[in-house]
Amino acid sequence: MTKPRKRSKPSTIFPPSLVFLLLTMAGVGIEFVRALPIAPGNLIRIAVGPVLMLMGAVLWLLAWIEFRRHDEVFGHQYATETVVTSGPYRISRHPAYLAYALIMAGIGMLIDCGWILLLLPVAVLVVNGAARREESYLMARHEGAYRPYRSEVRRWI
Repeated sequence: MTKPRKRSKPSTIFPPSLVFLLLTMAGVGIEFVRALPIAPGNLIRIAVGPVLMLMGAVLWLLAWIEFRRHDEVFGHQYATETVVTSGPYRISRHPAYLAYALIMAGIGMLIDCGWILLLLPVAVLVVNGAARREESYLMARHEGAYRPYRSEVRRWI
């Protein structure tokens, strides 16, 4: 693989992974000040949390593997040479972001932190803005390949 080229667009203030991480940490911090339990002691909640986290981790790994199969760098700061449309990208234009959301929800469920679940829509809204900027970049750079893909595959699921 050749050295990746840095790209100038789209500009993102925070990487989406950092948005999910910071809001998860904020939820935990708020929980210490004012608890917002979901269902204390509920075995279903305790079982669902790790399942969501595992689903998110597997989805993220599959997205990363697919990028590597296409000799692309899995990062916002590099130019893309191809539009990846296989693997988990057949069902979501942003499977890594979906993976982060699943992991965040799983953490909230596992540790019984309602604040994390309340902050999850905020994370999705912020990251959706980043996704739109990325899609504009891909349309400008790879319109012929990206336009039909965008019309066939949903942004999230």
